[in-house]
Amino acid sequence: MQLLRPSELKSGFWAIQAQRLIPELIDFGQAWVFPGFELNPHFHRYWEFFFQVDGETEWACMGQAPVKFKSGSIYCVGPNMNHWMLRSVGFHRYLIVSLDLELVQNRIPELRDIAVEGFQIVHGVPHLENYFAEVLKEATTTQKYREVGLRLALDALVVNVLRALRSPDLTSPDLPTHPAVARALQLLSHRFREPWTLELLAQEVGVSRARLAALFSAETGSTIHRTLVKRRIAAAEELLRRSDLTIEEIANACGFQTGKHFAQLFHSQNGCTPRKFRAQSHA
Repeated sequence: MQLLRPSELKSGFWAIQAQRLIPELIDFGQAWVFPGFELNPHFHRYWEFFFQVDGETEWACMGQAPVKFKSGSIYCVGPNMNHWMLRSVGFHRYLIVSLDLELVQNRIPELRDIAVEGFQIVHGVPHLENYFAEVLKEATTTQKYREVGLRLALDALVVNVLRALRSPDLTSPDLPTHPAVARALQLLSHRFREPWTLELLAQEVGVSRARLAALFSAETGSTIHRTLVKRRIAAAEELLRRSDLTIEEIANACGFQTGKHFAQLFHSQNGCTPRKFRAQSHA
């Protein structure tokens, strides 16, 4: 496998020849891109799964009208289909996994019944970011059982992308949790970059602030603020490990008001500064 760092990106990488890890995985990468970035028409020999993390882009595929993508949108484009990025608004980040879908379906016969063709799009599926990120994590971390972990992560991504393509509305887990708490947890997990307050979250889930705070504490054993900070720091840890963004840029990308505030909360939770954490993870 070879890691490339294209000069036109603000930060990120592109990994090629990933078949050396497992034959089903072809390429993968993540990118932080400058405003106005475009991609010329191109195609791939295998399936490509794309996830828009932040920002806004507009894509086109041969024979189809352009489509705007915002945070939480995905596309799946099949082999030999020309597609291109028409425009982008502001800084944006995306994740890409290219794979041999037929190999995965042959290994998991139940997936053969799901027909996937052409250029398919689903909006409003922010939970899929975790599955993309897990593939990148397993593929770029040298550890015991790497091949097993990577194959499991790729299988989970494929299963959940195919679920989203078939039933995009069925994304909430069936847990014995109060609906308001379940919705709040989903929002904090997938939209953690937003400036949530108790009042905004209560309005979103449809209960009073006092009611939400009491329910949340009773069912999770934690506060909304503590849960949100923990999720943001987990995202920051991944960026510290796998990007060359500055500490201030990481703080902004993860929803913290300032780099100083981020550093204080990070040290409180992890017992070290973000810079020390980054140095240790690269050692």
